[in-house]
Amino acid sequence: MVWKKGSVIMEAKPYAHVICQKFIGNHCNFCMKGSEHLKKCGGCKSIRYCGLTCQKGDWKIHKTECEIMKRVPNLPTDSIRLYLRLIICHLVRPTFSFYSEIL
Repeated sequence: MVWKKGSVIMEAKPYAHVICQKFIGNHCNFCMKGSEHLKKCGGCKSIRYCGLTCQKGDWKIHKTECEIMKRVPNLPTDSIRLYLRLIICHLVRPTFSFYSEIL
């Protein structure tokens, strides 16, 4: 098989991800699209979503994350949030696929 320059030869969905702190205010925590019109999570008030579809898609993971984030005074670092999401993903469903619920 011959690929042309710029062809997609492989695609993978992330097991876990976080939005970097400098982009967390203007990127959806689920689909990662940038926007100035995102809605904050009603619980932790730190994470933002495009709308109800993205919030529901992220809820299996963010439900546990939200409870933890409400208890800490400042937003944890990117690496700590990623580590937390990795643990949650593993506990929720060891074979969890990020987009499996909406695609």
